[in-house]
Amino acid sequence: MYSFTSADSWSSEGLWSRLVASHETRAAIDAVEQAASNLLHLATDADWQAQGVRALHALMVELQGRAEAVMAELHVREWEIERAGAS
Repeated sequence: MYSFTSADSWSSEGLWSRLVASHETRAAIDAVEQAASNLLHLATDADWQAQGVRALHALMVELQGRAEAVMAELHVREWEIERAGAS
């Protein structure tokens, strides 16, 4: 770790310490900005996946309801056929 506070402000050692500290700080900022950007993309992708899963779930529930309605219609037809055969 570089100490730029202990060096004389205007000495070459002080200037070098501040330059190195500035460079390292900029590198850390760039790394954190990149990580934040990656996390934003991951969160967006995860949200899309979650929306897709919710949409798929809603579609399956809707299709189940439709299937039950068709089964009910078929049971009515079955009952009508049995009645027609019994008469």
